[in-house]
Amino acid sequence: MTLDSVSEIPFSLFGLFLAFLADAAFFPFAPEIPFVAVVMTAKSAWIPPIAVAISIVAEVVGTGSLYVLMRLGKGPVFDRVGRRLIGYLDLVRAVGPSTILWNRAVPIIPFMGAVICIRRWPLARSLGLVALGGLLRYGALALAVRVAANAAPRGIVAAISFSMAGGWIVFNIAREVRRRHRQNRVGTQ
Repeated sequence: MTLDSVSEIPFSLFGLFLAFLADAAFFPFAPEIPFVAVVMTAKSAWIPPIAVAISIVAEVVGTGSLYVLMRLGKGPVFDRVGRRLIGYLDLVRAVGPSTILWNRAVPIIPFMGAVICIRRWPLARSLGLVALGGLLRYGALALAVRVAANAAPRGIVAAISFSMAGGWIVFNIAREVRRRHRQNRVGTQ
């Protein structure tokens, strides 16, 4: 299947926007999988750059939305989330906005909009770093997928790309389970 029909392209790009928005604003998710699918199935050379731009816009909008929600939120739920997030941020030593770029390479900090709010980092600079990190990460991913698609048959590229994305998801889940296990073990001693 390829994105060669004019009617398929807007729906695919809108779905990509929603995947990145959900990842940035609501819950950690794997938007790389639909991103790779859109870039790999695109026949036109203009779709991958648009996919990168859409991912950047969606991440900035999602991060900004979560920032506003955390900023305006009141009550015990927001206090509890804030306290737990501060404890985790101290554990991983996320002390400055440069953490945003590191988080693009090694995603260990979820809910970046809430982090920006809690740490009181400058919003404009932080959203700029979210955009820069998205450009570097998804630009490199789009380039790698397109180069691989031209160098090897699409079936092999798809299998490798989705296997790597699936492996990354499993790795992150295992790391989170291990971290929670250690945290619970330390808490009971």
